[in-house]
Amino acid sequence: MAAAPRPSRHDDPFFSLRCALGITIGFLLIEPLKIEPGMILPSLLVSLLCGQRGPYTPVKTVIGMAIVTLLIWLVFALCVLTQGMLAVQFLTLLGICYLAFYVLARSGNALGIMLLISTVMIGAMFGQSRLAAEAMRDAFTATAAVSALLIPCLNLLLPPRVDAAALPPPPPPEVERPALQALLRLVVLAPVLLAFQTIASPSDLIFVIMLALVLAYPTRQAQRTEARERISSTLLGGAAAVVILLAFTVQAHFLILLGLVFLAALFFAERMIAGRASANTYQLGPSVLAVIVAGVTVDVHPLETAATRLSLTMAGVASGLGLLSLLEWVFAAKLGPGRRPGKPSAHLPTWAR
Repeated sequence: MAAAPRPSRHDDPFFSLRCALGITIGFLLIEPLKIEPGMILPSLLVSLLCGQRGPYTPVKTVIGMAIVTLLIWLVFALCVLTQGMLAVQFLTLLGICYLAFYVLARSGNALGIMLLISTVMIGAMFGQSRLAAEAMRDAFTATAAVSALLIPCLNLLLPPRVDAAALPPPPPPEVERPALQALLRLVVLAPVLLAFQTIASPSDLIFVIMLALVLAYPTRQAQRTEARERISSTLLGGAAAVVILLAFTVQAHFLILLGLVFLAALFFAERMIAGRASANTYQLGPSVLAVIVAGVTVDVHPLETAATRLSLTMAGVASGLGLLSLLEWVFAAKLGPGRRPGKPSAHLPTWAR
């Protein structure tokens, strides 16, 4: 699952401005739309806008958001049907996660990551509170609707070149024994998902999300690349978020917060085009910033919350990579000597970044 190439200033001269403007609008709409958790809207806009390459097709955005909404409602409906039967509900969620891992290992289809993250988020929240899961379901629905309207409008106002080079379709990942690979990933995810369904705090949801994102990569090299980029982007995005929060604690005006978010998003988008690190590292930075900064206007201790979310992000990435590497070492013989951990060949859909 290779990351998308760097955006081209020649093919998309308004890329940075479009990304920064869309992310800022996402922050602006959190409170009017009552989206909870607030990080969902700007995070999804980061993924969609910063992951855009080549000529833009509005139909793809609309269809993608429709699929996301459908999966969220489907997983929520299954949780409702199994409510009060924790074992049945947990096994149902594991079955869906296994299917998602298998699809990712076998074909790299974007549907796999959509299904995985939808299941993890709704399942983890539903175990603690049905009302919280309903709020997340509604937040995703509202976010998908906003994205389906906002992104085509931004591309109409600040369009890429009509003759921009289109990306070739990625080939499937080169993974042997995808069924066993999917099972090993499920073994890592299962205890964490069970903990969130029973005792873990829903406020720590970012941990299991980051864990699932690392596990979604089907090859070891891809996992290490993903972990390295996510740790680097977490430090970059976290540093930018702390600067923004420090300024906000000194001068607590929402317009100042929006201005700082716009400048930070513009910086990351520009570095995606011509930065020293990979484009994916800078693309993930605004996602971390969105997770940390979203909701600070109603938070009593914003810096403490930022530090907590930062540590949870890094812990989720590190634990996912470490535990899976241990299992792969234990089952190395069953994975086969011909297992090819070569360069990843299909990338995560941009909405998950």
